[in-house]
Amino acid sequence: MSEALNKYDLSLKENRDEDDFEYPVSFYQTNLIELPLGYVHWHWHEEVELVYLVEGQCEFHIAEEVFTSSAPFAAFVNSNVLHSYHPVQGEPNFVYSIVFHPSFLFGHGQTYFGSRYLTPILASESMKYLHVNPDSDFFAAICSLIQISQKKEFGYELLAKSCLCKIWFYVLSESPATQSHIALDPMITQDETRVKMAIQFIEIHHADSISLDDIAGSIHISRSECCRCFKRALKVTPFEYLMKYRIFESTRILQANPISNISISELASMVGFNNTSYYNKLFKKYIHITPSQYKRQLIATRTISSPSDR
Repeated sequence: MSEALNKYDLSLKENRDEDDFEYPVSFYQTNLIELPLGYVHWHWHEEVELVYLVEGQCEFHIAEEVFTSSAPFAAFVNSNVLHSYHPVQGEPNFVYSIVFHPSFLFGHGQTYFGSRYLTPILASESMKYLHVNPDSDFFAAICSLIQISQKKEFGYELLAKSCLCKIWFYVLSESPATQSHIALDPMITQDETRVKMAIQFIEIHHADSISLDDIAGSIHISRSECCRCFKRALKVTPFEYLMKYRIFESTRILQANPISNISISELASMVGFNNTSYYNKLFKKYIHITPSQYKRQLIATRTISSPSDR
């Protein structure tokens, strides 16, 4: 199972280890086609994320923008920005992801360096993400950072911080927030805020019998406006998001204990489906195999990887 999958709790907020306060830098390496739905689910976090696609072609959804890029590709994703990405045409896609808290660079609280160099980026509504030129200093720094994170030799924290400072300087140099003030459509910001709140409601209540009225009511807007917000921000309807999340959650239950005696009908009910046939249909649509086949694959994979348990 990929490291990235283990780290996300699908509340769209990344799980953090207890020692992350001292060294708030997480390093993931993922083959996207190995993930349950073949992609990194919609999420956001207070930390900044650096994404480096080293193999294949990927479709990225960052804030309200959708674009396709081929390896080698790198991007900076700002704090609290919704993002997701998946392979194009099911190709193998190998991605490195480095997630770090900005305080690691210049400390916590109001500091001179924080006010001068962090706030202009973190508080900028126009700086959602940044495409990175493969010939740039950013690209060289992220490659060095990956090597440092993999080896973890003595003093790697200092070397990592050095690389991140170089990356931050590049972002500052390229950011419109430090060059000119670019007006952002207030509708975009409002959509993202509303959708984040609606997603949190969906994830808390996904196993309940919730309707579009319930989702719209959770953010105090009409059904039609709720649909428009989701379409503008995520390119899917609230119902589509709910169904995908329920399927995704059921794969997590199976992954946690594939040899359990839970039936498919019980699994469907646990994630909010009252019709097992419909659950099977959607599971196959999104995962491309049935729940039973998925469960057998998990058991087979676990048996192969742990021969001593046989």
